[in-house]
Amino acid sequence: MELQVKNFRGISSAVLPLDKTTLVAGQNGAGKTSLAMALAAASSGHASPWANVSVRDAKSGLLRKGASRGSVTIMDGHSHITVNYPGGSVSGEMKVGAVSAVAAGIISPADMKSNDLTRLLYDYLDATPNKEHLSEEIGAQAAEQVWPVIESDGWDAAYKRARESGTKLKGQWEGLTGEAYGSAKAQAWQPQGAESYSLQHTSDEMQAAVNASAENLNAMRNQNAVILSQQEQLQQQIIRAEAAQKYLADNGIDPNNPPDPEAETNAIRISIQRADLEKLADELPALELKKVELTQQTADAYKAIEAARQKHDALPKPDVAVITAPCPSCGTHLVVVSKQELQIPATEQLSTEQREQMTSAIREADAELQRAESIHATLSQQLATIAGQHARASEAADQLAGMPDVAASGDENRIAVLSRVARAIQTIEHGNAARQQLEQMQASGIDQEAINHAEMELNAANAALHIRQLIDQASGISKRITQNIAITTALSSGVDGLRGKRMAQQLSQLNESLAHISASAGWKTVFISDNIAIQYGDAEYGWQLSESEKFRCRVILQAALADLDCSPVMVVDAADILDKKGRNGLIGMAKKLGRPIIIMMTINEKKDVPNLAPLGMASFWINESGEVEPV
Repeated sequence: MELQVKNFRGISSAVLPLDKTTLVAGQNGAGKTSLAMALAAASSGHASPWANVSVRDAKSGLLRKGASRGSVTIMDGHSHITVNYPGGSVSGEMKVGAVSAVAAGIISPADMKSNDLTRLLYDYLDATPNKEHLSEEIGAQAAEQVWPVIESDGWDAAYKRARESGTKLKGQWEGLTGEAYGSAKAQAWQPQGAESYSLQHTSDEMQAAVNASAENLNAMRNQNAVILSQQEQLQQQIIRAEAAQKYLADNGIDPNNPPDPEAETNAIRISIQRADLEKLADELPALELKKVELTQQTADAYKAIEAARQKHDALPKPDVAVITAPCPSCGTHLVVVSKQELQIPATEQLSTEQREQMTSAIREADAELQRAESIHATLSQQLATIAGQHARASEAADQLAGMPDVAASGDENRIAVLSRVARAIQTIEHGNAARQQLEQMQASGIDQEAINHAEMELNAANAALHIRQLIDQASGISKRITQNIAITTALSSGVDGLRGKRMAQQLSQLNESLAHISASAGWKTVFISDNIAIQYGDAEYGWQLSESEKFRCRVILQAALADLDCSPVMVVDAADILDKKGRNGLIGMAKKLGRPIIIMMTINEKKDVPNLAPLGMASFWINESGEVEPV
């Protein structure tokens, strides 16, 4: 596998092997960095070697000055991938692992700011916790609530929200207890006066006890209310009995020896009824005479109706076609109704005067018939009335015959008085019974002491329940605060947070790799602390290290990250800073890691470039024309 470059930045042409460690030497500005960029661009298929810079924006700096076209190609047997410039089009296809910007030496993690390095390591080490990690840390239920916030707003926003929630919870606890929150205090907190009550039962059990006490007290109160109501009713009966006694006394009646109202009332009613019947029976003779008289008159009226009807029916009708004919016996002119029956020859028809006379006669007959019917109807009605009166009088006479002759004086007013007397006597009897019952109830009395004791028990049970509920509420808030502390700690960016723990776990593996790579080069061990500080040996990366030590530190970290991102080759620039021992260590590291390294060194003359072919490596020189030629 090899890299082919034409007119890319400082390189006019180059062909470099990618399957073995290669030394590329040249003067300052010869194009060593251009080769690293070309390798990163071709292997990633991204036309711009800077991930955040487009080809259009970088166009002026990608082609070699004076060239109209350029390309970068990676060849592997018969397959290839090529990036063409200035357009940035990609042709060909091959499965080549991308060379990362870190492996290509374009960016140096060791020289990054702390926050940038932290983000880079999170990506490289896959150290950002996922939902499963969060569930293991704070529990699945809490993770279900927190994870959507992390997904939408990020870990820091979720951490801020959790802190705000914790502040609110502590405020709730302080509002409930009246004291500032403390974890030790919250575990043993009890409200004032709690020592006076037995609190070994649960809130539900104590609520059941309160309900039972309330039911017992309500039953006692209800029973007391019933007794009081009964006593009030009995007292009202006694008052009414006293009023009844006064009524009898005012009417001159001895309550102890009262009359028999019912017997006297019955006698008066019989006397009144007998008088009414006698009055009806006295009218019976006259009614019998009247009935006989009206019966005769009604029969006569009926006969008058029959006579008037016969007279009416006998009159000839002027609206019939009438003819006259002489009687065969006497010669008198007769009205002929049917010639066929009589077989009398017609002689003459009625005249107008005859017609008028016949009509007048009919009208008089009609009037006479109507008068007769009217008289009959009136008499029939009178007869029916008299017949009814006669029947009642006859019935009264029959009742009188079977009714005893009772001597009693009085009327309805007397009956009303007797009724009131009867009610008064009954009221007095009820009052006497009520007085006896009331005396018995008052003797037994109401157990007010038991009611007072039940009220005290209920008040004590309610007070104990209230304290139990306060303790439970405070404990519930305290548990939520404890859970919130766990969530807040897990979300924090510090070493105690889940991200910090996850990073520490991953850093442990990375530090093992760094130690291995450091040992393969024979250099001091590179180590990254939990607070993302890079160390070379015992010194922190920075002013305490020489430039050569910094270079070693950068290369070791670069190699470890190239392992993680599976870059097929690594580019080390400015290796001329190393002495002979350091360069030997770099080459030894390449051999032991099994990853080809393109080593860039600044050397002034081609003759000074070491020939690495005997070591199974290759050496190249970049001449003044930008051509890369083998040594």
